[in-house]
This record gives sequence, C-alpha cells and structure tokens, in this order.
Amino acid sequence: MKNFYFLIFFCLTSCVVSKKKYDEALVEKSRLIAENAGNEKKINHYKGENQQLKSTINSLESSNSELEQKLSSTISSFESSLSQKERSLLQKESQLDSALRENRNLNEDLNSRAEKINELEAMIAEKNAAVEKIRNIVSNALLNFEKSDLTVSIQNGKVYVSLSEQLLFKSGSKDIDPKGIEAIKQLANVLKSQSDINIMVEGHTDNVPISSKGRYMNDNWDLSVMRATEVVRALISNGVDPTLIIASGRGEHHPISENNSKEGKSKNRRTEIILTPDLNSLYDLL
Repeated sequence: MKNFYFLIFFCLTSCVVSKKKYDEALVEKSRLIAENAGNEKKINHYKGENQQLKSTINSLESSNSELEQKLSSTISSFESSLSQKERSLLQKESQLDSALRENRNLNEDLNSRAEKINELEAMIAEKNAAVEKIRNIVSNALLNFEKSDLTVSIQNGKVYVSLSEQLLFKSGSKDIDPKGIEAIKQLANVLKSQSDINIMVEGHTDNVPISSKGRYMNDNWDLSVMRATEVVRALISNGVDPTLIIASGRGEHHPISENNSKEGKSKNRRTEIILTPDLNSLYDLL
C-alpha cells in the first residue's frame, strides 16, 4: 500500500514536471519560430542586398569594361598622336639641323666673301694708288710740253696720256715729228722701268676723209692704226717692253669734241697712250 501511494505520487510529480517542460518547450519553440522568422527576414533582406550588390557589381563591371575600352582607345590614340608628334619632332629637328648647317655654310660663305671683299678693296686701293703714282710720274716727266699739246688724266682707273696731232704728226701723215719723238722718248724713260703696266696706244682722227690715199692707206681707219703703230715703234726703240704694248686705231668714231669746228676737229686728231696697272692678281680674286 505504501508502495502504491509512492507510485501515485511519483506519477503525479512526473506529470507536473513534464507539463512544465512542455510549456518551456512551447515558449522556446515560439522563441525559435520568432527568431527563425527574424532570421529569414534578415536572410531575405541580405539576399535582396546581395542581389542589389550583384546588380551593382554587374553594372560596375560593365562600366569598368566600357571605361577600359575607352581608356585603351584613349591610350592607343594618345600613343598614335605621340608617335606622330615624335616623328614630326624628328623631322623638324632634321630640318633644323639642315637649316643650321645651311646657316653655318652661309656664314662661312659670307665670311669668305667679306674676306675677299676686303682683299679686293685693299687691292683696288692699291691699284688706285698705283694709277695716281703713274699719273704723277708721267706728268712730271712731261712738264716741258704745252698743255695744249699733251694732257695726262685718270679715267676709269686708267692713266690717259693724250698727245695732240700737232705735237706728233703733220696733217694726214703717219710720220712722227722730232718734237713728238722727244715727248715719246721722255715718256718711254718712265715706262720702261714699269714692268707691271699694260700700254694701249690708240690712234684717233677727225671726220675729214684723207686726201691722199695710198697702197696701205685708204681711210681714217688706216691712218689711225698706222699712227698708233708708229708711236708703238718709237716707244719700243726707246726701251719699252714690246710685250706690254698694244697698237689700235679707232678712226673717227670716238671723238672727244664735235667735228663741226676747226678746234673740235683738232681735239679729235689725237693719239692716246692708255696706261693700266697689271690687274691679274685682282682678277684672280673675282
């Protein structure tokens, strides 16, 4: 009997304990259900966020791909432009080098020309001084003769010794008078020591035709040449180097005065001895 009561007490106690646990379990279940619902809500939220992030990532990847393409295109275009600019720069540098070389060559040429001009100016000054010296020497040698018979002047860088017909020749004749021989002798004494002078003897006439034609004299051309030749012979016979002399005649075609008067005709009947310093060294520079 005692055991029976004990069994009943035990059963009742067990029932009480089991109900408490049951209630606790229900509470825990409710809590877990609520927690699970909250977790599912979070999961759905995170899934939504994840989907949004994926969408954002896809969009960013697409944008990144676009940007990479644009960047690649920009870099390619920049590299192409840079390459073109480098080629252009190299071309301009080459042109600049060429221009600098040309400029240097021009400067060298200008310097060379300047040196040559300086040399020419020095030689021209020397030549002019030589011409002036010759004029003075010749003038001093011929001081004893009348100015109307003989003049010494400088024309175009040459010394002109103009001898009138009345000093050298009788009218229409090619033979030199004694007073003309004396003038030529004094001139020859000066010229024979001047080995660097070229001598041109020019005969000139007026426009009056010659009256006595001969075998070798038909007109004023012949008369002017023959008179020049006679003067050349006289200079040579008095010691002037024949290799320095040229005889020429200009007839009536280079008058220094009008042929419409006696005085004009007289001036035109003349023999000119033209003295020119040797200019070979000057010509070598040209």
